[in-house]
Amino acid sequence: MDKIIEYYDILASSYDENRFENEYGKFIDTQERKILVELLTNQNETVLDLACGSGRLLGFATVGSDGSAEMIKIAKQKFPEKEIFQSDASHLPFESNSLDTIISFHFFMHLN
Repeated sequence: MDKIIEYYDILASSYDENRFENEYGKFIDTQERKILVELLTNQNETVLDLACGSGRLLGFATVGSDGSAEMIKIAKQKFPEKEIFQSDASHLPFESNSLDTIISFHFFMHLN
């Protein structure tokens, strides 16, 4: 997992532009946002964006978590009012049953 985090640390400064500013990336972004609008209907829920990366979808979440320190820096610039933690997914800094919903895109492909 360390190599993956290192990879995203290197990519962080250009991640949004490289991944989501082309036609395919814009399509994916639009589709993911449509899914979240449809599924996240309770405004009072505590929602974690797991592997939030640069914070592209943090507008739908209450808190964020990512393993990459560089991605977290960018996410915090976009959403200074949100709690965003650097943490790997197996050691999240939340108490049991403190989250209502977890969203995660582009993360599961990195798991063994």
